[in-house]
Amino acid sequence: MAILYTGPTGNGRKPLVLGKLLNAPIKVHMFHWPTKDIQEDWYLKLNPAGIVPTLVDDKGTPITESNNILLYIADTYDKEHKFFYSLKQDPKLYWEQNELLFYQATQFQSQTLTIANANYQNGHIDENIAQYVLSSFEKVFAFMETKLSGRDWFVGDKFTIVDIAFLVGEHRRRERLHNSPIWIDLKENFPNVEKWFQRAIAFENVEEILKEHA
Repeated sequence: MAILYTGPTGNGRKPLVLGKLLNAPIKVHMFHWPTKDIQEDWYLKLNPAGIVPTLVDDKGTPITESNNILLYIADTYDKEHKFFYSLKQDPKLYWEQNELLFYQATQFQSQTLTIANANYQNGHIDENIAQYVLSSFEKVFAFMETKLSGRDWFVGDKFTIVDIAFLVGEHRRRERLHNSPIWIDLKENFPNVEKWFQRAIAFENVEEILKEHA
């Protein structure tokens, strides 16, 4: 049986959501957060970066990077293609899906949300960093606003792993940054994104899964 090593972080909860939606046979090792376990030698052999999540498949192969794990879980357990597009099924949507997964991981997560979380401490953030974060969020949300114009979901006509990636990231932003100096209200500035978020978090039991692993 595959084992998912993870924690209650933004990236850590992405594969949890998909695994639960698919009822996939994945054993979850949830670290008590924060933890030093991810710096232990046994874990660094699985994930040299010392971050979560890491999925070890039933052959003992470690798979890292949250959006890559989403692709693995979907390809392995979603045989009906309920939450993703395969290359064989629809090449055009497959490549669009993967492009957006890369965008979410780099532009939304790494270049924006991670920097915001790392620097916003005890109600204070450096003014220059705040301006950078706000500018970065605005660029990302403008991109998302355009992509969601006239459509319910990011790719094709269904809720996919791309929606999971963006949803969990946005949920984490709301957890960590609400009422902070770097808060952006989507209702006022990016209504398509806000409507999508409310649709996505109400999808099946996604909100309950996120609450369970808060």
